[in-house]
Amino acid sequence: MPALGKTAFKGASGKAYRFKVYALGTKFRKLSGVFVVASRSNRADGGHQHTPLFVGQTEDLSQPFEEHRKAGSFTENGANCICLMADESEPSRQAKEQDLVAGLHPLCNE
Repeated sequence: MPALGKTAFKGASGKAYRFKVYALGTKFRKLSGVFVVASRSNRADGGHQHTPLFVGQTEDLSQPFEEHRKAGSFTENGANCICLMADESEPSRQAKEQDLVAGLHPLCNE
């Protein structure tokens, strides 16, 4: 499935990370990366707003998000998209995840 668009989220460090946005439920091939489960809504100017609900990292994005341990919380909080940034390095993914969680304070990470 093609991406819905692109967005960026800032970590506590002030660094902006760019993500491709996909509908929640999209099936992915095996790929390592950082992900943000979000609620996507329309803005008055025609653009989109992405409210981050959960930040994580994985070595295999092909695993279904419906089976994620927080899937119920995603649904309860209006998740409808997943934002992805490919990254093969586990230390890099972990650092980005920590920076984003500290900067965004996503509801489902608590």
